[in-house]
Amino acid sequence: MTTFKAGFGRVNITPPLGSKMSGYTQTRVSEGILDELEANCLAVNDGENTAILLSCDLLLGYKVYMDAFRNAIVEATGVPFDNILIAFTHIHTGPYVAPDKRNDPPYIDYLGRQLVSAALLAIGDLADATADIGRNIVHNVAFIRRFLLKDGTASPFIGFNHPDVVRPLGEPDETVQVLRFNREGKKSITVVNFQVHADMVGFEKFSADYPRYVRETVELVYPDTHCIYYNGPEGDLGGVDPNGDPMLYDKYRITDRLRRAKHAGRCIAAGVMQIYEKLTPVELGTIKGTAKTVKIPTQRVTDPAEIAEAERINALHEEGRDDEIPGKGQNKTSNICKASRILRLKDGPDFMPITVYGISFGDVAFVGYPGEPFTSVGQNTKARSPYAMSILCALANGYDGYFPDKAAFEGGGYENSASVFACGVAEALTDAAVEILEDLKK
Repeated sequence: MTTFKAGFGRVNITPPLGSKMSGYTQTRVSEGILDELEANCLAVNDGENTAILLSCDLLLGYKVYMDAFRNAIVEATGVPFDNILIAFTHIHTGPYVAPDKRNDPPYIDYLGRQLVSAALLAIGDLADATADIGRNIVHNVAFIRRFLLKDGTASPFIGFNHPDVVRPLGEPDETVQVLRFNREGKKSITVVNFQVHADMVGFEKFSADYPRYVRETVELVYPDTHCIYYNGPEGDLGGVDPNGDPMLYDKYRITDRLRRAKHAGRCIAAGVMQIYEKLTPVELGTIKGTAKTVKIPTQRVTDPAEIAEAERINALHEEGRDDEIPGKGQNKTSNICKASRILRLKDGPDFMPITVYGISFGDVAFVGYPGEPFTSVGQNTKARSPYAMSILCALANGYDGYFPDKAAFEGGGYENSASVFACGVAEALTDAAVEILEDLKK
């Protein structure tokens, strides 16, 4: 009988102060460090095959970089390209990993070397392992951040207990999934999978946001384990309760925003703790990796008047004159992102590819989406999965933007304004993920 092995690696990926920060439409420069950014790595081996599954405290990474990082790991470890998944936790208080003016080439090089180091550390830590799984519900952490208004339109968050809000447009996935590898003579490895935007801290200091507090709390309570957090489909999930107390969410007081991150991370960790001693065994087996690419229609605009208006809004934004752009708050952001999308697609293409990734071993599978799927994608994929546990990872192996569901396109809002993809993208990706899972299961 082949022995299954699991290993863990952790490295620091915090850039120097003064680096440009990602996460919003404005360019910010880091002024300090609240807590260090990490790359955490899970390595698994079935006796013949190895897989590498990384989780990085970063906003997102474009495919050109992800492919380069994966190839570097292939060269350093011999692990096949399809058996490598690099997912981001989607923090909004870290550096930029995308090809534009905020990019920092020296940091990209450093990040690539650190990811290789994390993979090598995890492979060097491989030890015989069995695994247990479990699920729990964590209330009041993830909230749908899109709302139906009385006039029939959709809006992002517009204020606490707002009289024009009829209801949220959807139901959040409040499920936390736990996969624990038990290792003889070494610390166990606890994989935690939940889904909500890591956008709670803000400001100009580096922070791993709430995922830091998930890992930190689990490891504090269980000092004999390493914890890795993978963020799931969170495209329409935010951490602000629209019916909550505004004083708990004061955007001008960093102490309160840190409290939000700590609250969210520790609530998720508490959900893990409630079932930690009740996890049930799961079968481990042959490691398989694959990917499936689907072509999706784009939201290309050809109307000259719309293109001209997009050029006007984009020019105002580039000149720092956002106060002259229509809308307030997230609605202004929606107009900025829509203009950018229209100009990006002005000359085509009419279709764009999206690749979904899958890695499985025994009755456990990981699925990676290269962007931000809406929560319905995760809910429907898990419901249709043939695996005992499917760990779903947003922002994996690339970034193609938001993947809104049909209901979002019918209602309007920020995410579908920004998305380059037309209505149907979420449903197509759900089908692709399920096909991958069914193929891996054969």
